[in-house]
Amino acid sequence: MLMGFNDSDSTLHAGTPDKNDTLWASFNLGLNLTQRFPHTPFPAFNSGSEILEFNHASEGNGVETWKWGMRYKNLTALWVTTDLADEGNTQATRPFGLATYDELTFKYTLTLSPEGTATLHKDYVLGCMHDLFVFGGWFLIWPIYNHYNSTGCFRYNAKVSDVTVYDFLEANDVSMSIVEYQKVVLLDKETHTLTEDGDDVSEDEIDVSTSSLSTYSEDNELICSHDFNAKPEYQLYNLSNPEPTTYPAVVWTHNITGYARNRDLFQVQTSFQRYVPLILVGMYPQAYQQAKDAIADMTVADCLYVISYPHYGGYKIDHDPVLTAYFTPTQALDPLAQLKGPLLLVVMALPILAVVVLLRKRRITTVIET
Repeated sequence: MLMGFNDSDSTLHAGTPDKNDTLWASFNLGLNLTQRFPHTPFPAFNSGSEILEFNHASEGNGVETWKWGMRYKNLTALWVTTDLADEGNTQATRPFGLATYDELTFKYTLTLSPEGTATLHKDYVLGCMHDLFVFGGWFLIWPIYNHYNSTGCFRYNAKVSDVTVYDFLEANDVSMSIVEYQKVVLLDKETHTLTEDGDDVSEDEIDVSTSSLSTYSEDNELICSHDFNAKPEYQLYNLSNPEPTTYPAVVWTHNITGYARNRDLFQVQTSFQRYVPLILVGMYPQAYQQAKDAIADMTVADCLYVISYPHYGGYKIDHDPVLTAYFTPTQALDPLAQLKGPLLLVVMALPILAVVVLLRKRRITTVIET
């Protein structure tokens, strides 16, 4: 999920959202507010989606590549002020406002190597924010708000200042981040995720901006790794300058239960993900039984990490981190091999969802990242 944040004076870790910061969880709105508030300029539900065509190519020397993705256009999201409580619960509280972005795009490139690696390149594009409605309460039945766009600040269609949406975000030091969690399911073993220094990240907050996270089976077989140092920077596109400015991304692991215990905060994600294991029912029934509960339960994730973009200002962000899964080929690689062979790629054109199923040493490995 997208999460805006503001580092407070008592922040625990600069450049990443933590429990001492001001946090705004972001949810796709999905309804037409102009019908409910006809006398306000709230955005209509007119966002569109585009499935990026699924392509496959043979690169030679046994290397196979697949590409897919999805782009949302003119996306309106509800921002909700959120608190991370000391006892480990996350509290979703009051609505903060509405933000409309030019686009929200997730593109994936999976490269399968005969040496036994499946490398997933992820390209995240968060388009420019062109409208922001900041909610201030109610006057009887009328909402009190400020509407910021690229020309100034408005209230009920009347301009009240020249402060633009970009001025507002800069003045309030609003940054952007993406919250992700990963679960690897093996048929016969448990898994755990460690930093390069061997620290378990299930409950600890650790800076991994220039290092990696690796997931192992309980007998220490390497399953997959996420190398954040491979793509440590992101590009920020200012509207007044066609050339992007490059900044370092900030990546921290976070306490899983601090986020996952809030059923309201991740209700959309967990409600959807309980259907993901159905992909396996007809192919690998045993894997389905193993995955059906674990995938939808964030509390048993291998790791939860937040990729943060401290320099933001409402402008376009482009970032492409890398995930690598490891397997042992049992035959020459054949594209999908009629759903047989050492690797089965399950493609779902939905945002921030990558599912790779590997048949490795007679065990099924399912890597879910969302």
